[in-house]
Amino acid sequence: MEGLLGIPWAAVGWTALFAFTGLVLMLLAVVVFDLLSPVHVLRDVQAGNTAVGWVVAGLLISTGIVMHSAMAANAGWLQAVVYSALGIVLEYAGFFLWELATPRWSLHRALQENNTTVGIITCGLFIAIGLVVAGAFS
Repeated sequence: MEGLLGIPWAAVGWTALFAFTGLVLMLLAVVVFDLLSPVHVLRDVQAGNTAVGWVVAGLLISTGIVMHSAMAANAGWLQAVVYSALGIVLEYAGFFLWELATPRWSLHRALQENNTTVGIITCGLFIAIGLVVAGAFS
């Protein structure tokens, strides 16, 4: 149903709600990761740690991929939020499993030391997890 000026205002409202929800979930994903991880994400990014910047970029991209899939495959707003939250939890699990799978060196220590290679690999890991989780939703 079109409203004033031929604009479907209900669709605009739903779009705004999903966009706002997505931004909030992405912000929460970074803040919670900062709290759970031995890496001080927010502080290190502010200090110019490029490796951690790559990790945050991967987390945001992955979260966006998961949220897109959750929103496209959902039966409503709440289901999309629940699926997105599940995807974010799985991203965290992948990070910590990666840390456990590499016992000879510390992922978080390499990130704290601004090892850009490790940051790029971790970015790729997050994106790969996001793609897999998104595929599971569809």
